[in-house]
Amino acid sequence: MRSMKETIADSALQRTDKCLTVIILVICFLLSASITPGAEEERQGNPAVQLRDLKEREAAVRKEEERLNAIKKDVEQKIAEYRGLLDKIEKMLSKMERANDEKLAHAVKVYEAMPAEDAAARLSVIDEHTAVNILMQMKAKKAGAVISFMDPKKAASVTKSMTGIEKNFPTN
Repeated sequence: MRSMKETIADSALQRTDKCLTVIILVICFLLSASITPGAEEERQGNPAVQLRDLKEREAAVRKEEERLNAIKKDVEQKIAEYRGLLDKIEKMLSKMERANDEKLAHAVKVYEAMPAEDAAARLSVIDEHTAVNILMQMKAKKAGAVISFMDPKKAASVTKSMTGIEKNFPTN
């Protein structure tokens, strides 16, 4: 399965290829449109002039194509560089998440080992988000015992946070 970064990089390359094609077509059109009407009649009658003009246009298109290919190469190089950076960032985030999960698991074990009354007292004074995370990881029986020793208002608030139920309606 393709990752989001690969999809984005491929999409950028496709857009670059399309842009290059459009630019080459525009250049060809502009070069062909730059011929004045009087000169066109002269060119039609003189094959040497036509050949020279054709070679000039061809050279201009080749030069522009080389320039665009250099730009494409640069873009591809930057995409590869950004993919590498994205990989490093993802690995670092994954490592940090694992470390945080391990720390939370340890805290859960510590609070589960405490008497319910002591755990309730301590969880009541830490920030609610942390308390909810700890309670959510505890065994249901132990979490219930801990919540039963909390102040009723704190227990209600923690329970709302645990269930994700909040009042999000306008107060007008």
